[in-house]
Amino acid sequence: MARTTPAPTPPDRVASAAAQEGVGPWLSSFVVNSRREGSWLVTGVIALLVAVGGIVGSAWLDMPWPGRLVLIVVLVLVGLFGLFCAVIGSSFRRSGRWIVHRHEHGLVMERTRGAVLAVRYDRAAARLFGYVEPGDSTSEPIPHVGLELTLPDGTVCAMAEPESGNADALRALGAALGAAEPAALDYREAIEKLSDQSWGGL
Repeated sequence: MARTTPAPTPPDRVASAAAQEGVGPWLSSFVVNSRREGSWLVTGVIALLVAVGGIVGSAWLDMPWPGRLVLIVVLVLVGLFGLFCAVIGSSFRRSGRWIVHRHEHGLVMERTRGAVLAVRYDRAAARLFGYVEPGDSTSEPIPHVGLELTLPDGTVCAMAEPESGNADALRALGAALGAAEPAALDYREAIEKLSDQSWGGL
C-alpha cells in the first residue's frame, strides 16, 4: 500500500484564495516534488564536501604534479556542480514545500514560504505522465507519477511523486482535471520537464 506524505490543514491564506476563486470545499492536501526538491541540497552539500576534502587531501598524495593538477581540476568541477545544486536546493528551501490543496471544484497550490494560487478544474488542463528513476548498485529503480498542469494564463507547471509517496493523490487530481492515464516518458525527458516547469520554487 502506498505511503502518503501528510500535509497540514490549509492555512488562512489558502482558504482565502480558495474562496476568491470559488473552488468549493476543501477535500485533501498533499506534498508534491518532495523527493526531487529535497535531493538538490543534499547532493550539493555532498559534492562540495567531496571536492573540498579531495583538494585538501591531494596535498598529501605522492603523485606527479601533472596528475595532481588534473585531479584538482576534476575536484573543482565537482565543487562547482555541488555549488550549483546547493543554490537550487536553497532556493527551494526558501520558498518552502509545494503543497497542493484539492477542493471540490478546483485546487490551490501553495509554497509554504511563498506564493499561493487557486484555479478551478474547468479553467485548467492537465496531462499525467510516468517515469522510472534509475537505481544504482545499492538501490532499486523508483517509479514516479507526474502531472503537467496548464494554468489559465498559459503557464505550465509540472509536479511528480514516487509510487511510495503521493502518486495516488496525483492520479486522483489528474482525473478530476480530465487527464487520461499516465503516458510513459523517458527519465531524462521527465526530469527536464520537472526542472523547466517548477512552480514558485526558484
